[in-house]
Amino acid sequence: AEYKSIPWNFERWILTTKENIKDCKENLSKQIEEYKQKFEEKKILVKKLKPPEKVMKVIRFLDECNAQRDWSKGKFCEAYLYLRSLTDEIARRFNLSFEEIYSMKVEEIEMMLDGKPINKNIIRARLEKGQILLIKEGKEEMHEPMTMKQVMKQEGIYDFFHKKEIFTEARGLPACKGFTKGRARVIDSSKGIPEFIEGEILVTYMTTMEFTPLFSKAKAIVCDEGGISSHAAIVSREFGIPCIVGAKIAMKFIKTGDLIEVDANKGVVRILKHFSHS
Repeated sequence: AEYKSIPWNFERWILTTKENIKDCKENLSKQIEEYKQKFEEKKILVKKLKPPEKVMKVIRFLDECNAQRDWSKGKFCEAYLYLRSLTDEIARRFNLSFEEIYSMKVEEIEMMLDGKPINKNIIRARLEKGQILLIKEGKEEMHEPMTMKQVMKQEGIYDFFHKKEIFTEARGLPACKGFTKGRARVIDSSKGIPEFIEGEILVTYMTTMEFTPLFSKAKAIVCDEGGISSHAAIVSREFGIPCIVGAKIAMKFIKTGDLIEVDANKGVVRILKHFSHS
């Protein structure tokens, strides 16, 4: 289970596993060989550069962090599974939807459990218009939708989100090298997953476990968020498909149907031809 996602049941796990293990022997052998090759390349590079022990400690530390990050994601998924059972029961008792519960502040849930009234209109407004969490100098402030515009102007970021610039390319980190061209499929949430067509290039903010089945169908992955140890980076390397993470603005100018080029050797994604949405 992941945050705000529907937990997978046993049948879905079996179905997904069956789909992913088709002809997996060759892919598994290829991944093992690639891992051995990368490991040998690393040994040769270390031998050539002869970094001091301080640097080697940092390298070993980062290796461990990478492994621990994957382990911690598993624990987060487990925690979310238990949290989902709790939030489902709270929603049932107070006649609220799952989305309404997840748009509430902790303090509001506590008030509701104590029998105190809450303003459901504000909660519904958050669902429709969103809300803004401002973290400044270590302090957190949650702002309701009606004040979002004022807060963004106050912080000097309003123009950045509303100015109409013409972008033709975005740059990010190459997570899995490769080069390809294809039609873009822009997905801003897991609800759009069923619309994905095999052979398209997935463009999204970031991927989660729910996106995993798309990796066997996608020509490439482009994410605005994430780093080299993010879900998209790790899974794209497993499937051997080009992937760029941390592109920042790809979702801002790429539309579904656009013909795009993904150069994951250089970390560049660019539009070749806009799709006519008329």
